[in-house]
Amino acid sequence: MAFDTSNGGIVNEGINHILNTEFHAGSQETTWYIGLLDATGSPPFAANDTMSNHAGWSEITDYDEATRQEFVEAGASGGSITNSANKATFSINGECTIDGAFLCSNSTKGGTAGVLMAERLFEEGSRSLQAGDEIQVTVTITLTQQ
Repeated sequence: MAFDTSNGGIVNEGINHILNTEFHAGSQETTWYIGLLDATGSPPFAANDTMSNHAGWSEITDYDEATRQEFVEAGASGGSITNSANKATFSINGECTIDGAFLCSNSTKGGTAGVLMAERLFEEGSRSLQAGDEIQVTVTITLTQQ
C-alpha cells in the first residue's frame, strides 16, 4: 500500500494495528472516533504520523460535542467500510477552517493518546465555518489488492 501524502490515508500505526489485531493476537479497538483537522503543513500528512506526533495538521475542537464523534460503520462490503448511513455530526461553536478529518481510537477531544488509523483531506476542499454551522463527515476506508 502506498501512502499518498497529498490527500492522506491509513498511516503506518494504523496498518500495524490492523496486522497485529488480525494476525498476531493484538488487542482489538471496538470503537473508533472521527476528529476534525486543520492542515497546517505542506504536505499535511506523513506515513509515520501518530496521535501524539502529526506536525502537518492540528485538531479542531471548536464544536459543541464533548468528545470526538463515534465512527458508526456498517459491515464491510466490496472491500470498503463506511459510516455513510450514520454520518458523524459536529455542531460548530467558533470560527474555523476545516480541511479534513482523522480516525482514531480515543474519544478525547484534543487528546494525543490512542491509535491514529487514518487522516485525509476533504475531497471537496476546505470548509470555512462559524458558530451555529453543522458539518457531517463520512469516512470510507477501502482496501484493495495490488
